[in-house]
Amino acid sequence: MNTDSHDVKIPHYLKKDGYFPLLLSTNAMVIKDGYLQIPLSHAFARAHPDWERIQVPFPTRLRDKTIKEVRIIPIERARFFPMQFVYEAREAPQEVSQESALAIDLGLDNLAMCVNSTGRVGGPYRGRPLIEPDLWFSHIRLSDDSCPPLGARTLREHLLAHLR
Repeated sequence: MNTDSHDVKIPHYLKKDGYFPLLLSTNAMVIKDGYLQIPLSHAFARAHPDWERIQVPFPTRLRDKTIKEVRIIPIERARFFPMQFVYEAREAPQEVSQESALAIDLGLDNLAMCVNSTGRVGGPYRGRPLIEPDLWFSHIRLSDDSCPPLGARTLREHLLAHLR
């Protein structure tokens, strides 16, 4: 018996009416005559013999880049398909001054305290405004006298979560 105690992680299931994104790696992509050809499965090709291929115009600014991956993401119940292109790019050289530096101290009471090498203090950056909406949401939720059934939310909680 394994004595390691680990928290059980619930798997991230796809919604019932959800769609998977289509990921095309380098071996699945064909770019010909300025068009990206989307591969069809054998079953789809047999079911739809009138479909020869799906072609999408390839962006001209990416023609000289080395494409690593193409992501086609279904949104709006698969009515729209934005495409993301992952490609190699050279890192642009950045000018760095060796005389000046910035020190950032992450803290518990303050989000960060910044000081630069010239002695100028950037001041404490408070983290409280970042967590106040969550604190307010939790406070209202715990202070509700009515306890809805497990998993259900009241209208007030729904509106608070929407504003959060």
